[in-house]
Amino acid sequence: KYVFGVGIFQWVCIVFGELCSPLSKNIRTFKIYPLFCQVRTFLLICFSFLFFRSDSFQDALFMLQRCFSFSKGQSALSIYAPWEGIALLLSIGILFYLEIIGQKRDIWQQYLKKPAAIQYCIYYFLIFFIVIFGVYGLGFDSSAFTYANF
Repeated sequence: KYVFGVGIFQWVCIVFGELCSPLSKNIRTFKIYPLFCQVRTFLLICFSFLFFRSDSFQDALFMLQRCFSFSKGQSALSIYAPWEGIALLLSIGILFYLEIIGQKRDIWQQYLKKPAAIQYCIYYFLIFFIVIFGVYGLGFDSSAFTYANF
């Protein structure tokens, strides 16, 4: 496994960020800077996970190549059933909405101010959403464990 190599890559990213911090003081004044930071962090983590989850370095490079090569008429959501694509887009939309709202006010305090009936409706909706789309979707395999490669 390349766990050690991934750790070094993440350390290089941290050191590079610290070395470039004087340059970033001017950039932080832009309004889209927080969004840029979120997207940058997401892409770096995804890139790291390619190497972390692959069985070999060649497999990681193959997966990286396939991330940027699409056949004609093929989209990223075409590998899923249509309802999975809708659930994916809906989930991402909800997360972005909560992130934007969370920067302006405390979401948890807003939730606690709601009546108990609405709190329970939201709570049960989230539980069912996670159970239906998170665990027991198409291709569910109870023997497949998240950290099976360790």
